[in-house]
Amino acid sequence: MIRLRTLAFATAALGLSLPALALKPPAYQGKPDFAAEEGAGAFVWHDEAGLHVRFSTKGMPRQLHGRVCTPNRAITYTPVRTDYGDKLRKGPEGHCVHYDFNTADRVDGFDLRAPGSIVKFDFHVGEHQLAPEHIHIGAQNAHPKNSPFVLNR
Repeated sequence: MIRLRTLAFATAALGLSLPALALKPPAYQGKPDFAAEEGAGAFVWHDEAGLHVRFSTKGMPRQLHGRVCTPNRAITYTPVRTDYGDKLRKGPEGHCVHYDFNTADRVDGFDLRAPGSIVKFDFHVGEHQLAPEHIHIGAQNAHPKNSPFVLNR
C-alpha cells in the first residue's frame, strides 16, 4: 500500500495518471534498431551505462525539443553528437534535462543518469507532441501508450 501511495504521489508530481506507467522492465532494455538515414523519431533505451535518448529525422530538418525528468532527484547528462546551436541544459529545479535540437541528417541526443525508479519523457517536434508510434523503446522497439510517457524502473 505504501509503494502504491508513493507511486501515486510521484506520478501526480510529474503530471501523469497511474495508467501512463505502461513501460516496465525489460521493455526498455537494450538499444533499438535504427540508423540516422533510415529511422525517424525518438529512441530510448537503458543498459549498464545508464539511459540513452537519441533523435533522428530520416534526413528531414526538424526542430526537436522537450525534457526528461525525475521526481525531485538530481539528474546528470552527457550530450551525444549535438551540433552547433543545439541546446541541452539542466533545469533550475535540478531534476530535469531540457533539450532543443535542430536535427536533419544525423542523430542527436544525450545519455543520462537518472536516480530513482520513475523517469518522465516529454518529446516535441515543432509545435506538436511526438506521437507514440514515433517513439521507439528498447531492443524490442516498443511504443508507449501515451506521449508524454513514463518508464517505471
